[in-house]
Amino acid sequence: MRDYWQKSWTPVGSRPHVLLPVDWDTEVYRLCEHYVNELHTWHPGAHKLMRSVHPYYRHARLAWVDVGTRHTSPESWQALTDALTIRVRQALPITLSASHAVAGTHAIAVRLARTPELQRLAELAGDALREVYGRQAPIHRLNRRARPHILIAVGITDDPHTRIGPLPLIHPPAATLVGHVVQADFDAWPVHRSTPYWKIATQRCIPGRSAALGRYGVPSVGQAVVSAALAHAEQSAPGAPRRCG
Repeated sequence: MRDYWQKSWTPVGSRPHVLLPVDWDTEVYRLCEHYVNELHTWHPGAHKLMRSVHPYYRHARLAWVDVGTRHTSPESWQALTDALTIRVRQALPITLSASHAVAGTHAIAVRLARTPELQRLAELAGDALREVYGRQAPIHRLNRRARPHILIAVGITDDPHTRIGPLPLIHPPAATLVGHVVQADFDAWPVHRSTPYWKIATQRCIPGRSAALGRYGVPSVGQAVVSAALAHAEQSAPGAPRRCG
């Protein structure tokens, strides 16, 4: 395992992203929790080697533009919301299927099934980004060569003795119906070395035709964990709006 921040993007800073969230109290959420809580079986010193991603920020990345958000116009954020609402609404809800956890060089992730529905949703998210930021913008999206996943922990130091590959843990696969995507100002490599996160104050939840969202864009269960994440956001942006949408 190596330090996750060795692969940081350049220049540093957040980028506009379209993400598929892992909602509270779902089978996929519980599968991620199982793997996070059992990392010590993969390596007895996992708590010193890894930092787990906050549950609020677990997601599958659909598409993003490699342009710092600070270099985009304020109007483009609402334009992206409008474009996503038109394009992705008909493609939701979608079934997210998760299986095993894999240790990579810099992080541990839970693998997701690469389904035609997930691929189509990523294409629509990429189209929305291209509509707003231009045909020449550096748009990246989940493609047929990529392995969709949910990042659950990142390396915080180098250890050449850790094993790379599937974790020696067996849990049944899990599937969850996801009814919305999140438009997020996401930073995969925060300069203060926290785990990947997005700015809750500016997030937008784009629901599908039949998505039932809670107050913060998630079901009502697990609000204590949501509140903790919102408190973190309040510290970084006092007085920011708390609603997702």
